[in-house]
Amino acid sequence: MQPTQEAESAEDSALAAAQDYYAAAGAGNYNYTYNELSSYAQNQFTEDEWVADNTALGSDAASYGVDSAQMVDDSTAEVYLTVTSPDGSASERTTQFVLENGSWKHELTQSEYDLFAGASASASASASASGSVSASASASASTSANTNTKHVKIVITSDKPADVSINDDSLNWFVTEEITGSKIYERDIRKNSGLSVSATTDAYNAQTTIEVYENGSLVAQDSDSNGFAIVNY
Repeated sequence: MQPTQEAESAEDSALAAAQDYYAAAGAGNYNYTYNELSSYAQNQFTEDEWVADNTALGSDAASYGVDSAQMVDDSTAEVYLTVTSPDGSASERTTQFVLENGSWKHELTQSEYDLFAGASASASASASASGSVSASASASASTSANTNTKHVKIVITSDKPADVSINDDSLNWFVTEEITGSKIYERDIRKNSGLSVSATTDAYNAQTTIEVYENGSLVAQDSDSNGFAIVNY
């Protein structure tokens, strides 16, 4: 199978997983969607908290149209969908699915963590008024999930074929591939995690550049005219 065919096959698999996931979300089957979260996302919520937060958000009241999927790397796909609210208003959303043990799982983005944190905060206020502490505990856990992650975007450019390597401290994010031109990699990782990024090539007079952004701000960069750009932080 050619690389292009492999990418198309992976995109099709990720797209099918996303369609199943959002069909379940629209039907209110939150236990199913919890089981289809990435291992990292599952560590941020208990199943009861996940069900409570989705109920507070009214996730089953919306309809979801999964439009397309695009591979970011061999194990990460960006999924584009249209969310239609009960009042008929529609919005575009971009999320991610990651390949874990041969299955595509939903990886929450920073904006989605923010969404759940808001739902939990609302539940917490309601719980406070009624004297309940369970929803407050859920809010605390979900807010912690939000504050314990950071959204990382890496922009790598090379005018000659270059070997790219990306990994965080826990190796939850691990990429090795060859690129030519410019490519963007994005993922939510633990807030206290370090990151190692390299773009190297033996090609003569190759220019390689790495830019790393956290939550929209440039935090590290390297550019080398001999094709050996490295960022460690």
